[in-house]
Amino acid sequence: MGSTDRPPPADPGTRTRMFSLDRIGRYWLPAIILVVCVVVYVLSPDEVGLEVIGVLFGGGAAVVVVNYIQKVGFAGDIERDKEAETRAFYSRYGMWPGQASPELLAEARREGMLEHVVVPERPAPRPKADAPR
Repeated sequence: MGSTDRPPPADPGTRTRMFSLDRIGRYWLPAIILVVCVVVYVLSPDEVGLEVIGVLFGGGAAVVVVNYIQKVGFAGDIERDKEAETRAFYSRYGMWPGQASPELLAEARREGMLEHVVVPERPAPRPKADAPR
């Protein structure tokens, strides 16, 4: 299970808003700081302007780094949730979700288990050949 596995949204019809608080802090704030750096450079290309640009750029870089650390931390929380749900499934049914039948997986999901776990589809069994050719 990679870090790209995410649970489906609560309502598939909802779209992510462009100006949600999360997006403003993660994307728009560093972009605005970068634009302000360019404006300051155009208005004041002297020593003071470069110092202001350095301070603003450092602040923007700090915002980006904090957002990255936070994103990695949340990904770890999701991985721990997946692991806990998988272990709860094993302790209840005596097998891992990847070994369980689709009916057993459906029953577990009805009971609220495996909320964050994505179980890969099993390939259909190939028919056996009657005689070698």
